[in-house]
Amino acid sequence: MAKIKLAILLSLWSFLIDQVTKGILVTKVPLHSSVSILGDVVRFTHIRNPMAAWGLPIGGTLSLIVLPIAIGIVVLVYRFRAQTLTERIALSIILGGALGNLIDRIRWGNVVDFIDIGVGNVRWPVFNMADAFVTVGMLLVIYTILKKRR
Repeated sequence: MAKIKLAILLSLWSFLIDQVTKGILVTKVPLHSSVSILGDVVRFTHIRNPMAAWGLPIGGTLSLIVLPIAIGIVVLVYRFRAQTLTERIALSIILGGALGNLIDRIRWGNVVDFIDIGVGNVRWPVFNMADAFVTVGMLLVIYTILKKRR
């Protein structure tokens, strides 16, 4: 039971952080505007992303809703089979992040992105906290897989 509570809390935590940060951004930074956080290195740039993570063109709007739901189901199944704490944490934050972006797609037809990192014109694609949670979660999953193979 404690494992299930941890999963729910971590998923909810990552989902809420994503949605709250997007909500603050939407009310404070006009669309296509930037606010400097750490000089030119870190900015909050309000954009709307109709594509997949980091602007990757994957299918249409329907596939960008159906695919995250399917991935969410797979993550849930694996989440309850996870053997280590690292796996449980990873899958829980992936689920919360995926849910955050899915809610955006259902509500607005696109995803609110705002974290803009780089120097001058050399910049990483703008992303959000949900993308960060999914990425960190996937890195943790890869780490646990590689660790098990040793």
